[in-house]
Amino acid sequence: IAVRRPATMEGTRQKGRKKLDTKVTKKAKGHAPSHQNGFAFQHNPNSKLTKKILAMPNEGLCRRCTEKIEWRKKYRKYKPLRVPGSCNYCRKKAVTAAYHVACRPCAQDKA
Repeated sequence: IAVRRPATMEGTRQKGRKKLDTKVTKKAKGHAPSHQNGFAFQHNPNSKLTKKILAMPNEGLCRRCTEKIEWRKKYRKYKPLRVPGSCNYCRKKAVTAAYHVACRPCAQDKA
């Protein structure tokens, strides 16, 4: 048995829809942070790991990548590679520096 809607509801479904407002309004981002840093981050300069990380050179990189790696070193976010990675150009497992995509010979050729 088919149930039929009343005649008044059939036509109003399509005609009664309103368009959504497409105007995007900017909202405030909220309130100020509840905890603010009182002083800048300083890692332990006498740490063996810090000395090892700071001694690693950044070779064959563009300016932007160099800045990113220097930021990571400064705020102790740099994690050295444990296993060599593969080069994007020669496909050999020869990338020994973290956050690099090319081995040293390929980086020198491309630069």
